[in-house]
Amino acid sequence: MSNSSDPYTPPEDTLFLTRRTLKLLIENKNSILVITKSDLVVRDLDILSNGNVVVSITITTNDDNLSRTLEPNAPPTTKRLRALEKLISNNIITTVRVDPIIPYVNDDLNMLRELIRELSSIGVVQITASTLKVRGDILNRVCRVFPEIAIKLRNLY
Repeated sequence: MSNSSDPYTPPEDTLFLTRRTLKLLIENKNSILVITKSDLVVRDLDILSNGNVVVSITITTNDDNLSRTLEPNAPPTTKRLRALEKLISNNIITTVRVDPIIPYVNDDLNMLRELIRELSSIGVVQITASTLKVRGDILNRVCRVFPEIAIKLRNLY
């Protein structure tokens, strides 16, 4: 749950669709991988802790300001890190997706090393990284958000 659409979008806070789905899946002994950018996942610890569950949280940077620019509708990185700590302290296996890594935006090696050290120190068991897969509309959006690097990105891609 889910590879292309986050199961913890803002309406989930009141609709509880993901929560009810998790409960049903776990009651029926399904193994579950939850992929999200949201710290709302910790709300469902009572259900998650009863199943064969791995939670993967996407983090694009350890910089909250950059995170707000890259992912304006997602919780800041600090909230996601706290969610990971809470999941780990409740014996939920966690992984992190550093995704996407965008040239000239969040590809600084020192920042990435620092993020990986922090994730490792809190007990994340796997880190996966991926670069930005560019289609025309995505490249246009990134260039609008980061006009200072638009020419470099267009040349690169």
